[in-house]
Amino acid sequence: MAGGLGGGSSDAAAFLRLADVFWGLGLRPEEMAAIGAGLGSDVPLFLAGGATLIEGRGERVTPLPDGAAWAGLLLSPELPLPAAKTAAMFSALRPRHFGDGARGRALAAKLADGAAPDRGDLVNTFDAVVGEALLGVASERRRFARAARAVPLLAGAGPSLFLLGAARDAARFGRAGRATDGRRRPGARRAAAGSGIGDGGAARPGQALGPRRWSRCWPG
Repeated sequence: MAGGLGGGSSDAAAFLRLADVFWGLGLRPEEMAAIGAGLGSDVPLFLAGGATLIEGRGERVTPLPDGAAWAGLLLSPELPLPAAKTAAMFSALRPRHFGDGARGRALAAKLADGAAPDRGDLVNTFDAVVGEALLGVASERRRFARAARAVPLLAGAGPSLFLLGAARDAARFGRAGRATDGRRRPGARRAAAGSGIGDGGAARPGQALGPRRWSRCWPG
C-alpha cells in the first residue's frame, strides 16, 4: 500500500514471530528486536506493539502506557508515488529540518503520565518536504481539513494523513470520515475514524476502532 503506515515493517515483524514459532527458535525479545533492526528501522517497533518511544535508528524501543482514551481520523489517498518513496522523502530533508528530539521526549512523558495526545504534541519532519516528493498531498490535506475542521498531519513518509483528538472528538471525526469517503475519487482509499483503547471488530468508514487494530482492520 505504501501509505506511510509501516505496512512493510509490520509484515516483517509478523514474519519474524511466525518463523520463531514455526522453527521453535525460542528467541528472546531483545534477540528478535536485533534481527528486526537489521531488516528495517521500524521493525522493532512493530515487534513491541502499542505506544512506544523509539530512539537511535529505531532499534531502541521503550514501551509506554496506552494512556487515556483518544480519537483518531485517518485518510490514505490513492496518489501516484515515486518508485522509492521513502528514499525520495529522506533525500529532500536538510539539516535544518531536524530537531533535538525534545518534542518526542515531551510526548513520551505525557503518555507515561496517562494523558491523551493532541495535535499540538505531534510533529513529522517529512511534512516540511512532502510537497517536493509527493504530488497531490496538499490538495488531499485541504479536502481532509475542510471535512474535519482541523489540519491533519502526515503519517510516516505519506501519503496517508491523520488527526488525533480527545475521546469527545470521535463523533466529529466519524462524520468527517464519512463525508471524506463520500467525496473520494474512484480508486481512492477510504477514511476511517477510530476511538478508544484496544476495541476490535471489523472496520467500516467512520466506525470506532482502537489504535491497536487500525493496521489490521483498515478498509481499502
